[in-house]
Amino acid sequence: MQFTAEVPHARVIIVDKNLKIISIYSNTKNEVVPTVRLENEKGDVIALTDTVLDQYEELKPKINFSKLGKVYDSDAITIFTLKLPDKISSLINFIKRLFLVKFKK
Repeated sequence: MQFTAEVPHARVIIVDKNLKIISIYSNTKNEVVPTVRLENEKGDVIALTDTVLDQYEELKPKINFSKLGKVYDSDAITIFTLKLPDKISSLINFIKRLFLVKFKK
């Protein structure tokens, strides 16, 4: 006798109380209808509203769904796309000022 187990393809979108997507979990690169949960992985299941669906459709091209587990984290994206360039820009300006001061002497 042989037993096999199959894990169903799933995608879970975690949203905050304002229906902003916080994170997305996936175990497939296939297109599946996601389940929406409130605030965490064990939160209440809520409807896939137009608000959530619009955000999801906008994020999908930026997400690597061939990775398993957490495939999107709003905090991680913010750090790397919004805060990092400002820090790099400040660092570049600082270095430029150092060189200008050095060359003027």
